[in-house]
Amino acid sequence: MMIKLSVFFLLIALGCAHRPDIKKIPPVSERREPTIAMEEPALITHRVRKGETLYKISKAYNVSVKEITALNKLKDPSLIKEGQDIYIPRSRNISDLKLPEGRFAWPLEGKVVSFFKDDTPKGPNKGIDIQALGPAIVVASRGGQVCYAGEDIKGYGKIVMIDHNDGYYSLYAYNKDILVTKGAAIKKGEKIALLDEAKPVLHFEIRKENRPLDPLQFLK
Repeated sequence: MMIKLSVFFLLIALGCAHRPDIKKIPPVSERREPTIAMEEPALITHRVRKGETLYKISKAYNVSVKEITALNKLKDPSLIKEGQDIYIPRSRNISDLKLPEGRFAWPLEGKVVSFFKDDTPKGPNKGIDIQALGPAIVVASRGGQVCYAGEDIKGYGKIVMIDHNDGYYSLYAYNKDILVTKGAAIKKGEKIALLDEAKPVLHFEIRKENRPLDPLQFLK
């Protein structure tokens, strides 16, 4: 029986994880089940879609229009527009929240055409798909080290994966050309790939360890 591996696990196997020194592995009797503390960002970033109102957005996230208005310092809640980023509080105490410093930046100037967990031919989307509205140039969302650069995964085109050295990874797929090599140190905003100008769509993922997260929660 053929076992289907996820893109992430296959890329890990191809070099995106540090292999442990077998001499340092403790005996079975001394091992403990690993626990991963999943970080939940205090804010969700919501990009306004066509036809959405602040009231509709507030109902979707179960928060009040007043809370969203106060957090985003909106003078007129009725004037939000398509493509605008709106911060949604997870906490009810607005005074305790600060706007994020932007740990991850947008890897491409464009619009989201497929959202996290949307149905796709490959199953639920584990990231987002961004259609370029400007130059089809992909940049690193955050600094780190390239742990994979290649095209071993059928259906994803050429892929770049960056290890951010704190348990977070970012993945960039559907590229036409790769501008970096495995092992390279990358700065935030550095050019890493080019899309096909005939179909300039980037598949972008953010993961904590092996868990896919909604990139819109982290993008500034």
